[in-house]
Amino acid sequence: EKSFIDFLNKKSDLDLFEHSYKLYEKEMNEDAIVALNLCIERKIHLDTCYFRLGNTYSTLGNNDLGIKYLKKSLDINPNYFYASFNLGAIYYDLLDFENSIYYYQIANKLEANNDYVLYGIAANQYAIQNYNESEKNCLEALKINPNNSNAKELLQMLKDKKK
Repeated sequence: EKSFIDFLNKKSDLDLFEHSYKLYEKEMNEDAIVALNLCIERKIHLDTCYFRLGNTYSTLGNNDLGIKYLKKSLDINPNYFYASFNLGAIYYDLLDFENSIYYYQIANKLEANNDYVLYGIAANQYAIQNYNESEKNCLEALKINPNNSNAKELLQMLKDKKK
């Protein structure tokens, strides 16, 4: 651990940032956390580093820290689409549909006509039994991407409900 930190400390900001990205991409999570925290200490691309740190913690099953760091990313860059999108997904997995819809709606404002976002909203609406809105968003998602298999499956579930 200490020699790894010494290794990272010798890197320039740009090299450290690139190295942290490689660790993140290879899902070398513990090392990525160390490198990303060092980037944050040096104030290198804070929105991106907090975003990656949040994703890494979520991947490791620590959703509290995942959410904390994704929110920090959004505090720095309120237009960070993927931070909003990922928060929507994490909250959905935690069955916190209200927060999930909130973050998916932010993502939808940032990137309109994203079928994955519209499906995310539709899935939440289904979970809270708001079936008409769910169907509307499913159809909208399929208009954008007719091959969105999740939206197709949800639409079928909605049709089965009506029978």
